[in-house]
Amino acid sequence: MYLPNQKRLNIDMEWLNEMNENMEVDIGYVNRMEIVSSIPSIKSIANHTENGKVMKIKVSDSLMKPMNQNRYEKMINLIKWEEEIESSEALSLLEKAFYPFKKISYYPFLESLKKAQELNKFVHFILLWGALDDQSC
Repeated sequence: MYLPNQKRLNIDMEWLNEMNENMEVDIGYVNRMEIVSSIPSIKSIANHTENGKVMKIKVSDSLMKPMNQNRYEKMINLIKWEEEIESSEALSLLEKAFYPFKKISYYPFLESLKKAQELNKFVHFILLWGALDDQSC
């Protein structure tokens, strides 16, 4: 897993200042940052409630034991991918999961008027000073 680096600002940092115990914050850009796992992904079983929330997840204890490099490589070689999606599609799916407003179709103002006429609906106009997913504020 890596930190996307397409945007000018891609990291939000927060830390406590020991001198006065206040929270310090800053934003910035990191060219490359990765999260690396020492064990492969594991299959888990989730029981869902009627509204789709996860009630309980069971994971086999044997899969959580540390493994040597040889066993790890053997397990990786056993993985058979059934499908693949483009990075842009994966990013879009992640954005919609993290930012629910991304599930809404947004249109440029003049295009929204045409679309509203086609659908016989009102226009809800929002004027933004910056992007909704820019977490710098």
